[in-house]
Amino acid sequence: MIGCPLNGAWILTITDHWSVDNGYIFNWGIQFSDSITPNPWSYSVVLDHAEWYGNNITSTGPYSAEIYEPNIGVYTYGAKVYDEYGCAYDTTFNFYCFLKVEDLDHQDKPVHFFPNPVTSDLNYTILNDLWEHATVSLYSVAGTLVYQNTLSDHHNNFDLSFLSSGSYILKVKNNTGEEYSVKIIVKKS
Repeated sequence: MIGCPLNGAWILTITDHWSVDNGYIFNWGIQFSDSITPNPWSYSVVLDHAEWYGNNITSTGPYSAEIYEPNIGVYTYGAKVYDEYGCAYDTTFNFYCFLKVEDLDHQDKPVHFFPNPVTSDLNYTILNDLWEHATVSLYSVAGTLVYQNTLSDHHNNFDLSFLSSGSYILKVKNNTGEEYSVKIIVKKS
């Protein structure tokens, strides 16, 4: 209660009225009388700093961190935030990585997608015949599939005018099971 209007010395007394259970407390709680609660009142805590837990995570400021995950997968991280009174609040969260670091480079890919950023039509050119009839899946950064199609000709395009501005992950998979991903940016004027 430090820092709030109910700050002060409190004594909590918990009495066990059931002697047959050897003092085990099944449930307890605190309820404040409306007469002691100032009306209206608010309580704000000033944060002091955060600590981050997990592989490949680095603190970049008092409340921020940067994650570097070179491989596709789901990774779990933890954060512990301390307030001005030294109280700690912690949580864990999952980080979903959809691209490998090397997939961000468009050079030497069997299919060339352009322009990037795109406003409506995303053109493609197949540079390797093994990628003819490959499946193209477009995902939002949250991992939701928003578009899927098949490469039909060596030079063609996909109409992406229905998409909102933002970053997307384009995953290309051929009939032999090989796949790679590229980042596509949609920019609306």
